[in-house]
Amino acid sequence: MKYKGVGIVHHNLTKVFHCSSRVDLPLVIDTIMTSAKLLGVDANENGEITSVDPAIVASENMDICHLRYKVGWPIWDREFVLLEKREKFTRAQEEGGDYWVIADRSIDADAVPVANGVVRGIAHQSGWIFEQVPGLPEHTKVTFLMQIDPKGMIPIWLANFINVEEPLVIAKIERFLNERKSEYDDVVTTRSDRLHTVTW
Repeated sequence: MKYKGVGIVHHNLTKVFHCSSRVDLPLVIDTIMTSAKLLGVDANENGEITSVDPAIVASENMDICHLRYKVGWPIWDREFVLLEKREKFTRAQEEGGDYWVIADRSIDADAVPVANGVVRGIAHQSGWIFEQVPGLPEHTKVTFLMQIDPKGMIPIWLANFINVEEPLVIAKIERFLNERKSEYDDVVTTRSDRLHTVTW
């Protein structure tokens, strides 16, 4: 299954990237996601980090995420264990200026057993590209790419639903930022920010 969405979010590049780096954002913008967690990171009830397992988490810009989706009977829930890397790339202003990439792919995770009634899918090269629109500092071009193998039969109606719904996440990011814009200043995203409102 392959999906792509491209859109303009009317906020600056840093703010859009900072917001999109939240591990719990998919719970807000994806209608069938039920859980989003960082593995190897322990946090208290306020989302404050209490410890990080360096054997699992490679760096401040790299995490292992566990995502779970639910559609309902008779389709089994799907989950994905992803290695996510966030990186800023530099290029000349006349070529479009700096841009950010969030790249995801599935990894083997024997330490995370698959629950009963759940199928672990595979995400191939997937993620996000964030670019400032030339000459418009408060406009960010967002490209969303998803290439997954759900590991099992998916009804045509569900495939069609996902095909329509997933690319709309870009518009939902803008709506989210419009409602909560005061929370996002031009700061570098840290792992604490990524855990912002996650319930553990």
